[in-house]
Amino acid sequence: MKKQSFFLLLYFTLIIGKAQTNSYPDSLLSVLKTSKEDSEKVKTLNELAWEYSSSDLKKARAYGKNSVDLATKLNFYKGRSSAYNTLGNVASDEGKNDEALGFYLLSLKDKETIKDKKGIATVNNNIGIIYRIKGEFKQALNYYNTALTIRQELNNKQGIADCYNNIANIYRDELRFDEAINYMEKSIEIKSELGDKRGIAFTYNNMATIYDDKSDFTLALQYNYKAAKFLEEIKDINSLITVYNNIAVINKKLRNYPDAIKYSKMALTIAEKVGNKSYAVNIYTNLGEIYLDIKNEKEAKANFEKGLSLATQTGEKDDEAQIYEGLGAYYENTNDFKRAELNYTHAIQLAEQMGKARDIARYSYDLATFYYKQKENTLAEKLLNKTIGICKKNGLKADLKKAYKTYADLYENNLNNPKKSIVYYKLYCKLNDSLFSENIAQKFAQQQTLYETEKKEAEIKFLKQQEKISSIQLEEEKLIVQKRNYLLIASILVILSLCFGGYFYFSRQKIKAIQKQEQAVRETEENERLRIAKDIHDDLGSGLSKIKFLSEVIATKAENNPEIQSSIKSISETSVNLVDNMRDLIWALNPENTTLDSLIARIREYSRDYLNDFSMDVSLDFPENIPNYKISKEAHRNIFFMVKECLQNIVKHAKATDVYIQVVVTAEQLQITITDNGIGLDNQNKEGNGLRNIKYRAKIINAKATFNSIQTQGLEIKIDVPIQNIKKT
Repeated sequence: MKKQSFFLLLYFTLIIGKAQTNSYPDSLLSVLKTSKEDSEKVKTLNELAWEYSSSDLKKARAYGKNSVDLATKLNFYKGRSSAYNTLGNVASDEGKNDEALGFYLLSLKDKETIKDKKGIATVNNNIGIIYRIKGEFKQALNYYNTALTIRQELNNKQGIADCYNNIANIYRDELRFDEAINYMEKSIEIKSELGDKRGIAFTYNNMATIYDDKSDFTLALQYNYKAAKFLEEIKDINSLITVYNNIAVINKKLRNYPDAIKYSKMALTIAEKVGNKSYAVNIYTNLGEIYLDIKNEKEAKANFEKGLSLATQTGEKDDEAQIYEGLGAYYENTNDFKRAELNYTHAIQLAEQMGKARDIARYSYDLATFYYKQKENTLAEKLLNKTIGICKKNGLKADLKKAYKTYADLYENNLNNPKKSIVYYKLYCKLNDSLFSENIAQKFAQQQTLYETEKKEAEIKFLKQQEKISSIQLEEEKLIVQKRNYLLIASILVILSLCFGGYFYFSRQKIKAIQKQEQAVRETEENERLRIAKDIHDDLGSGLSKIKFLSEVIATKAENNPEIQSSIKSISETSVNLVDNMRDLIWALNPENTTLDSLIARIREYSRDYLNDFSMDVSLDFPENIPNYKISKEAHRNIFFMVKECLQNIVKHAKATDVYIQVVVTAEQLQITITDNGIGLDNQNKEGNGLRNIKYRAKIINAKATFNSIQTQGLEIKIDVPIQNIKKT
């Protein structure tokens, strides 16, 4: 019921200073047709906008815009300022608060130009209302006080009463209830003197919200019915939305669900008719909560989702927070606990952003209750303590009572501590005397019985001690002994605390030292690997290259000796293969290459370069975006050599003309598929070293290698590697 006074107050104060006439739209249209002066048409268009602002916001906006356009054409600032003010009212009723603020500022500029003091006060008041909607209470109070000062100078009683009303609502937002009631009573006194039924109705509604905050539901309902009666008499259907919705909320709290649903639907019908989204959000929230109470989860979810859709459109955080709270309850009822926790947490975050203590307490309590049911006891205690602290500080007795009750249940059911449970049941019962239920009384009696024997024993012990104390001197000696004991215990506790603190500190330092040592070892290993790779490249690489070069020279000189040519060719090929293998080894030794994206890049490069030397068509299907995280050296080496072995088998045995290589990377798995159109597995050596090597390397890294013959011809090799098995921790 966060907004129950909010919109009524908004609607009322926005009309302050407007001319009150008994003209109906039809008569105004007649005047518009017969008016000869354009300035008179401006006024009539604005009056039409005002008349429709309580029944048809679309028409109201259209007439207001026409009034502004004509006034601008005529340089008629007085008429334009009034039209801007009316458009601000309409935009606010539509839930478009930033647009409303823009219209009011334009109106204020025109009114300052023509030095219209009464109008300046009205627009300042309206700007204050918008800042209150936005939760900027300091700004709102500044504009209200500016309006009040001007109205007091003009002795404008109606305006003064409205300012009192608005200032009271700021105090209510800040939970200063006594000051809020004082200003409301001042406002009602002036409005009664003036015979202002609409104003009295709005103030009654605001009084109802204050008593609701104070958990005096009987008085809250009485003031709401009084407000509804006045509004029905003057047929102000736009304002009846809020009052009907408030009556529904109070009936829900009193568990009178048929009336709660009845009044909610009455309010929703009007809100949809006038096209006010912000009103509708509040009503959908209340309906969702009502249906949750009566276990109709389907209707509850439907209403919450409709409300969330509208709240997102209006951009009001308090609306969103209310909806997320309701969705949290829905998901909790349907056992979707993860979503329930997320929605409750989101509601708290939005309430904290707005700084609304009442909402923070309520949403924190909801999440605490959720954790209690899930037996997350530490989280439940933390949030209950937070709720109790806010409630005590701000006098929120209803929320405090619920927090005590849940704390009692937590200690009884989850923490197996009946003694503490009974303490919180007592606190709960003290706040709940008027509504003390039989179930709670029974639980309280059970807790009392559990500790009755213990209490009697304590009383007997106490009496025995009293009998032993025969004089004041003995009593004083006992106190001295007790003090010494307390000091001794305190000293022991301090020493133990220091010991434990020292132990944990040195343990932490030891762990840090071990971590630094491990880091140093890792860095040393990586540096050593780089050194080995460089040495291999510089020494072994140059030697192999020299062998290859010399063998080519000898082969050239021994062109006429086929036997020497064959041996030299074998030496050359061997040196070439050793150079290639050396490059692979150097690449694998480099720590910078032991990442998943580097491995896949190397497979792509090697596959393309290796197969391009043969008369085969090669198709590569590799992902563009690959996670850049470290993998183990062992996995890096074995995966690459499995691929290399597959390609060498295709070249040596498969007699293939087409090769297709696909790499797929997901969060859980790396899959490499190599397919050829060769002679297939049946005609290859099933127990050859190549296939055995692939299976062996797959087993080392807990991967899986499968060989599937294709029906027509060819072979498909799949290597499935779980990411978790190769990721470096």
